[in-house]
Amino acid sequence: MAQELYTAAEAANILKLHVKTLRRKIRDGDLESTRVGKQYRISRQQLEAFCGQELTDDPVLSVATRRHVFASTVVAVDAIAADESSRLTNLLMAALNASPGNPRVDCLYHPEIGQLKVIINGDLTGTSHILRMIEVSLSNYNLDER
Repeated sequence: MAQELYTAAEAANILKLHVKTLRRKIRDGDLESTRVGKQYRISRQQLEAFCGQELTDDPVLSVATRRHVFASTVVAVDAIAADESSRLTNLLMAALNASPGNPRVDCLYHPEIGQLKVIINGDLTGTSHILRMIEVSLSNYNLDER
């Protein structure tokens, strides 16, 4: 009989843990796993031993069938100086800790044209939170003084 093996992300979804928490439990020896290359694989039996109860349905399938909505957004901020771009980038990176949904934000500054591109990938709530942060922070700059 083939043994069911889950990736760390799948096992974290089953246990309703963050994947970093699950990996720490593996490193600390709280959860047994099998190492395949540089990745961990956790068997169904190891998950059941960790939980102390039997897993009745296929939780990975139930997680996979839930609808997830993600947005990829590019915001181009023209006529922004390097120091303002740096401040906005730092603000957005700090705001990620408080953003719901764990969005990913990448910032690219083009000094030759004075443009900052902010690339946001995440769920709709996290993306809208980051977009509001950009809107509020840019409204604080008085662009008429240039």
